[in-house]
Amino acid sequence: MKGFKMNNSLSRLTNVEAIFTMVIITINRIILNQPQRIINSMGSSAILNVIYVSFLVIAFTIFIIILFNKFDNSDIIDVSAFVGGKILKFIVGILMIVYLILISSTALRIFVEMLHLTYYNYLDTIFIILFFIILCITVNFFGEHSIIKTNVIVSMIILLSFLITFLSATDDFIFQKIYPLLGYGGYNTFLVGISNISAFNGLFGLYFIKPLLLDPKSYKKVSIISIIIISLLLIISTVCLLLSLSDFVNINAISPIYRLIEKTDFGSFIHHPESLFVFTWILSVISYLNIVIIFIIHFMSKTAVLSNRKMFKLPIYIMIFIVSILPRNLNETYLLEKFIYTYILFPLDFVIFPIILILGNIKLKKKAVQ
Repeated sequence: MKGFKMNNSLSRLTNVEAIFTMVIITINRIILNQPQRIINSMGSSAILNVIYVSFLVIAFTIFIIILFNKFDNSDIIDVSAFVGGKILKFIVGILMIVYLILISSTALRIFVEMLHLTYYNYLDTIFIILFFIILCITVNFFGEHSIIKTNVIVSMIILLSFLITFLSATDDFIFQKIYPLLGYGGYNTFLVGISNISAFNGLFGLYFIKPLLLDPKSYKKVSIISIIIISLLLIISTVCLLLSLSDFVNINAISPIYRLIEKTDFGSFIHHPESLFVFTWILSVISYLNIVIIFIIHFMSKTAVLSNRKMFKLPIYIMIFIVSILPRNLNETYLLEKFIYTYILFPLDFVIFPIILILGNIKLKKKAVQ
């Protein structure tokens, strides 16, 4: 049976570009606080929980790939239009745009707060946020294709910095910290701990990356490789933080990864390695924000006809700036982030989008029978 097809306006991505487009989303959460959040909620069973959740996510990824099989050149917005017409297409498009604006704003605010606490406490956070927004606007002049290619380089630099950090931290490992293996109990590890599936926010890319690939047939390979990389990053970072840092790190104060680098001895060659790593993280945040803008504009063009895509970029940057300064402090930012992941991302990724795909497959089967 011939699949359902739609056209897309965004430039096609190579497999490597697509993989790192998905990975960059999770990289920023790992830098900020996600592994320590898992440790604080799971205790000594954090490693076991992340491995368990990783297998669940890989299985879920395969399930989504199967649901997309009959939709040759389509993302979730296209499938929504096929299932529920223009109304459902509009609703799904708006939900995706709102999610990306909110989550990128909170990520920016949390990272800026980290910079404020560590290096720039003499500056108001608003000015640091504004600096990032202006820098992203400037970078955007180089065009979408350049941003996506640059993101590959930035992501590889970040992965290398992670690898160096984690290898350097192995000397400080205290392996007794994995006991008791079930931490706060099996119920907490395997049932309550399923909520840590939200750490895989790169999973969001599964629903829109297929029609953007140069070879849509590589969708399965790109998706599985991306999720495996994300899983390995989360597992390795959780291992390092659990075994090398104290039992509890205040996630509302500063990035645990930063603390890990700060306490690691790189010898006399590098006296302040954390400064070098923070610089690479700044590149990561800038790359992430620009990737987000590209896809917001892409979703807007698929949801409604845009006569000029470029004219919408500045208003979106302004919206991200406004949302990022709305929380009065870091605690409120974390509450907003928790709300986004609990009441927007989780329902979209694991309930609404899969239901739409299932209904789309049912409709295709009915059409084939007729």
